[in-house]
Amino acid sequence: HRFHGSLLDVGTPRGYLHAVIEYGLTRREFREDLLDYMRHVLAREGKA
Repeated sequence: HRFHGSLLDVGTPRGYLHAVIEYGLTRREFREDLLDYMRHVLAREGKA
């Protein structure tokens, strides 16, 4: 079997967080809100 896509380790807290973010970015109903939130957090943290 061939696998297409990203393989993320959800067995660690960091990997789980990355997977949830990646999933959110692939979903049309979540993408813009998630991106807005990420921009807000980065600006607050002085990274944007």
